Amino acid sequence: MTHGEAIKTLKPIYKINYIKSSEAFQISEFLNGNWSESRVFYSLERIKGEEIEKTHEQYIDKEAVEMYPTERSARNFVKAVKQIKNITPEQQRNVAKRMVEKESFGESIVKSELLEEKYSNKKTEKDQREKNEIHFKNYMVETTKVIKSLNDRFLNLFELQTKYNFDFKEFQDSDEADNFKCEMRILIDYLNKFSKRGGENKNGENELLQISD
Repeated sequence: MTHGEAIKTLKPIYKINYIKSSEAFQISEFLNGNWSESRVFYSLERIKGEEIEKTHEQYIDKEAVEMYPTERSARNFVKAVKQIKNITPEQQRNVAKRMVEKESFGESIVKSELLEEKYSNKKTEKDQREKNEIHFKNYMVETTKVIKSLNDRFLNLFELQTKYNFDFKEFQDSDEADNFKCEMRILIDYLNKFSKRGGENKNGENELLQISD
């Protein structure tokens, strides 16, 4: 069989034929769809990680990955290792073993465990500062995901209010409205703490002093 005959779609088109990788899509086709594009893609990622030298910051330990029972749980572990960086094979195996025993496979909790494992024997002030900086950045990433989801919810709420001409005053005596107002006050308080008004920039946007300065 020639190369051209083996590949059904010679020039895959992004978002029409494939999402992750044209190469993974073609391999999936070659396997008659027995492996999905995403499964092929993440398997290739794991192979590439295993081929990197152990001293590289993104080295993924094969034995640790293979402890996980599903492709998704293994993928979460690989992503977490790449983000924390410089995790030794032994440390990866220790965390993988604990996570499998606990049956806890979420990316966020795995990152926390890897971070604790990485700095378990590092007690200097500099080490702890570095650890907390990584922890803080991870929280920003997780919070950003929640904010994006919340923005979508607010958009849906606004569209319903506009479409059916709802007035919040109609619901002010309900438990739903009371809980909504209570949580909104807490949210606004945190927004004020993290988004201090610094006047408008040249684009007419309010500056976020804590972040930009």
